[in-house]
Amino acid sequence: PIPYNMKTFEQYKKEAMEKLRKAKEEGKADVPAYPILDVINSKKDYFTTSSCSGRILLLKGGETKKESSFYKRWHREISLKELEEYLNNYKEKETLWFRVQPFILHVIARNVEKAFEFVETARKAGVKRVGVQKIKYAYLIELYGTESISIPLTICSCDLEKLVSMANKKMRNNSLRMEKLRKELEKI
Repeated sequence: PIPYNMKTFEQYKKEAMEKLRKAKEEGKADVPAYPILDVINSKKDYFTTSSCSGRILLLKGGETKKESSFYKRWHREISLKELEEYLNNYKEKETLWFRVQPFILHVIARNVEKAFEFVETARKAGVKRVGVQKIKYAYLIELYGTESISIPLTICSCDLEKLVSMANKKMRNNSLRMEKLRKELEKI
């Protein structure tokens, strides 16, 4: 292998595309993210390293990632019946959190100019949370949606039907924002 600091942007992109190809083959990649990933990765000055199209989760444990573990996750809208089924089967003492998490994309840009071209495009699509940082060989862009919910289900009572409705609306809004971003990125 070539030492880390001697690889070219193209070599890093090739490695990332191979990882994504394997993840798709093994069913580990987030299928709803494919359209936007394909557009980004088709551009010579960009490639993706990780992503999530947004999801609805049931997490057991604490509020932070380190304190919790997945009980169930969906990368789509859910039904009240699905949520009730998982709640009825939950027998553990740990708090069960209901969360809606927005899309997140990590994109590598060849240079600072291309990084800020990407940021400008994201802003045109209405993405509010976008950041850029320098890494050893290029620029890392992180995009993060704003549609989220976080509720400790096992310690508060709430109308589950309304909660599912709100979660599904946030998932739809999240998908619409990603689609708008995809269309803007096609213009680069």
